[in-house]
Amino acid sequence: MTLRTIQGGPDSPLQRGRADYLWLDPGGVLHTKLMAIGVGKDERGDPTPLVPRTTLRNEIILCPAHVIPNPLLEQPSFLVLCETRDVQDHCLEWNHRAKLRALLKAGDRSGQWWGFRQAFIFKSNLTCFADSLVGERFFGACLDAGLLIHSRSSVHFNLGPRGFTMADDRDATAVLVADHLIFARFLLERIGLAHDAFPAFLPIAAYVSTGPLRAGISGSAESMAIQLEGRFPEKTLDANRGGVRCLKIPSEFTDPYRLLSELVPLLDR
Repeated sequence: MTLRTIQGGPDSPLQRGRADYLWLDPGGVLHTKLMAIGVGKDERGDPTPLVPRTTLRNEIILCPAHVIPNPLLEQPSFLVLCETRDVQDHCLEWNHRAKLRALLKAGDRSGQWWGFRQAFIFKSNLTCFADSLVGERFFGACLDAGLLIHSRSSVHFNLGPRGFTMADDRDATAVLVADHLIFARFLLERIGLAHDAFPAFLPIAAYVSTGPLRAGISGSAESMAIQLEGRFPEKTLDANRGGVRCLKIPSEFTDPYRLLSELVPLLDR
C-alpha cells in the first residue's frame, strides 16, 4: 500500500477515514492514538491513506512508517505503525526500528529470513470456547491483513516465512516481520478486549535462517549458537522451519526491533 503524507500539495482527500497510530515506548509497550485522516485514490482507484505526522503531548513526533488496512473495521480504516522522533527531527534513543534499518543497510542480507514466536497470557478467566473464538478471529484477522502469520496456539503465535513460495521466504525480512509482530499484537489486544480478556505479551524469541550469512561464520547453526551463548538468558536452539535450518534465539526483550538490533551485529562477526 502506498504511504503518502499531507504536505500542503495539490492533492485533496476524496473522503475521510480513521487510522490507529501505533508506536512502542522505551519499555517496548504498544501505544495507540486514534486519528481522522484523509483518504484519496491511487492510479488504480484503490484507497490511499494520507497519513500526516502527529505530535504527542510530550513533544514526541510520530512518523508513519508502515500502513495496512485494519481488518477489524469497515474501510477506509487503517493501522499506521510509527517511528518516534523529537521536534528537531532526530531519532529518539529508543527508536530501535530506525537503528535496525541503519544496521541492515550496512550489509547484504539477501535471502536471509527472520521470524518470531510471541508468547502471551490472557488476564481473564476465558472459557475454552471464548479462548478458541479469540484465537480463530485473531488468526483470520492476521490473514486478512496480509501479515506473515505462520501458526498459533492458545499461548503463543509464530510469524515468519510459511514456505509457500520462494518469494514468501524472501519477504520475511527483519524489519517487515518485526512490523508484522506489532500489528499482530494490536489485533490480538482488540479482539481479546471484545471478550473481556487482555493479553499480556511475554518476551519474544527470534528465528533466523543460517544459510545466507557471511562466510566468516561458516554458515552453520552450531557455530552461530556457540557465538551467541552467554548473550541471551536461555540456550540458543538449532531449529527447523519448513526444511530450512535456522536458530531459535530466546530473549528478555518485548521490543522486536531492539532484539534484532542486538542480534545483527553478533551474526556479522
